[in-house]
Amino acid sequence: MPHEDRLSACLDGDAADKGIGRVYNRFTYCARWNLQVEYWEIDSKGVPVERARTAGAVWRVFGQGDAKDRRVRIFSQIEKDSADYDWGPIDNIFVAPGVPLSLMGQCSQDSDVCGAGPGSYTLPWATWDNNPIWANWDIYNREQNSEGRDKISYNQWYVEAFTDNEEYTTLNRAETPPRLMRCDSATYFN
Repeated sequence: MPHEDRLSACLDGDAADKGIGRVYNRFTYCARWNLQVEYWEIDSKGVPVERARTAGAVWRVFGQGDAKDRRVRIFSQIEKDSADYDWGPIDNIFVAPGVPLSLMGQCSQDSDVCGAGPGSYTLPWATWDNNPIWANWDIYNREQNSEGRDKISYNQWYVEAFTDNEEYTTLNRAETPPRLMRCDSATYFN
């Protein structure tokens, strides 16, 4: 789980809502965006055939650097009770809340520089909207790809949102702006 004091302090005020989010300190980043996902119905061969509609919510991301290891743990969630559907009066109740939404942490850099894991978290929209769970990923890098006395490098990461199942797909995945967080092997921070 995110460090509660850092999370509250970082999200306090409106700085997390502006542009690319807020760097609170060396170990803490947060952001809040309005997520919009466009869905397409697909045929039996997996080909998108008709635009179904859109769904949206308030999307929160929190990054927490590790003072003892070369990694950043990033967290993401849909803010409780923020989901909104544009599928029509009946489908807003019976279809859209059951459509799956996947969130996944990714590295912008090549895998020889940066790694991310585990894979995606996939839940129905209604579950994301009613459950305050945080999906999380570790973004890490390798010391041999770093520079200087402290073996400094920067992980560039982002979180993406998408759906890809047998009924619906998102042709364009929603992505947070990429962020850099420092990783190093210095021991004087510990």
